[in-house]
Amino acid sequence: MSLGARRHRQEGQSVVEFALAVPLLLLLLTSLLDFGMAYNHNLTLEYATREGARVGGALVTGLRAGGAPANCGNAASGQWVDPDPYIVAAVQRVLESSGSPIDFSNVGNLVIYQVNNDGSLTGRQNIWTPALGGGPPFDINGDGTPDENLDFKKTSTGWDPCTQRSFAEPPGSIGVSLTYTYAFRFGLTGILRIVNPTSNMSQISMTDKTVMSFNPTQ
Repeated sequence: MSLGARRHRQEGQSVVEFALAVPLLLLLLTSLLDFGMAYNHNLTLEYATREGARVGGALVTGLRAGGAPANCGNAASGQWVDPDPYIVAAVQRVLESSGSPIDFSNVGNLVIYQVNNDGSLTGRQNIWTPALGGGPPFDINGDGTPDENLDFKKTSTGWDPCTQRSFAEPPGSIGVSLTYTYAFRFGLTGILRIVNPTSNMSQISMTDKTVMSFNPTQ
């Protein structure tokens, strides 16, 4: 075989190898991009649950500042306010902020639950489900007048903030949990199908939880 023919054959082989490698490299790069985006979504969920738990830990039973006796269920008295909508609003503000990557249509249940001092769960929880504009009125602007409905509504009440949360020592803890479904946008689905050809996975479910001790600000 002449030198020219051998060189032509090698060039042809390189072209074939390059053509085979490029799709795999693109798939890998887009998969890394997908993973990075999923990680960013998860970080936002972490921030949202942390903000919710922080508010819940500060409000505890919802007792008003000044130490006035709680008049549970009578917000008009000026002595008591249900803390759960404030917890939900804190979570919602993070999810719907201008820099948030979260697609609210993929947000799942928001759960506010009780945690014992040893870290075990009591089973007491309040569940809020996504409902754009279908939640209770809330003072989003902080001017004292409800101006917008929350985008979550309470669908289950098992942990009453008035009668089952307490300032007593040692303080208990509050947990906030949020679920979310992230839909793959690029190549991660392809990688999963290479690993498992029968896989039809196009999305993943995320759950983030934050627990904080009651630390009342009153």
